[in-house]
Amino acid sequence: PEIERAEYERARLLPTNNLDAWENYHLALWHNFRFTARDTELAHNYLQRALQLDENFGRAHAAMSLMHFSRAFLDASDNVDTDIAMALESAERSVDLDGRDAMGHWSLGRAHFLLRQHDLALLSVERALQSNPNYAQGHYAMGFIGTHAGVTDALPELDIARRLSPYDPLLFAMESSRALNLVTQEKYHDAAHWAVRATVEPNAHFHIFAIAAACLELDGRHEEAGHYARLALQKHPGYTRKVFFQSFPYKLPHHRQRIYDALGRAGLI
Repeated sequence: PEIERAEYERARLLPTNNLDAWENYHLALWHNFRFTARDTELAHNYLQRALQLDENFGRAHAAMSLMHFSRAFLDASDNVDTDIAMALESAERSVDLDGRDAMGHWSLGRAHFLLRQHDLALLSVERALQSNPNYAQGHYAMGFIGTHAGVTDALPELDIARRLSPYDPLLFAMESSRALNLVTQEKYHDAAHWAVRATVEPNAHFHIFAIAAACLELDGRHEEAGHYARLALQKHPGYTRKVFFQSFPYKLPHHRQRIYDALGRAGLI
């Protein structure tokens, strides 16, 4: 992550019309990891330029997959199904171009996740970690997807991710995933602690506030849960439980129902 940040800092000092494919890719990646609708579109623009300069740039295709994933995940898409399909297509292209690159497999796993193909998603992330055992975001994805696939204790993978990359742009997601996994273990007080902590990390988006609302509600802290539900609505007007589960598909119905009911009691329709 620190190398990625250094590459971005170097690239952003250059005139836009002088950027090469590698520099456009790094600027796109930085915007991708800010998790806003505007930054997602800026990432798209940089990635289009990168791929115009080098259509066989595997990492850029992986980042394009992440961009389409983010559009769907952040409810910023005109057609969610189309963006998910394009996330899958771009990830597959990345893997075809460089099957040894961890990011391509990671992106493929995330696309499979939104398609509710949990087993394929975990397999892709496993391949990412075979390519690079020190890939922090791969370990995070194993914990995140594993939680939604029914893995009761995904905490070791999330611990590895945080240890490998303590200042990761996905730190908020690592912590909120920890909260969701603690919910599956019915450890609601600990879940609420990590869920609230995730909301103050850089790049935390509206879904993270909804997770805090659900965990607080499960811990019996109704007023606080309502506060975080209202914050989620402020950050994303029109936010509903349907939008949440579009981005967080659970494999096991009883895991989904627990969060669904908690969000409803917290105030989300």
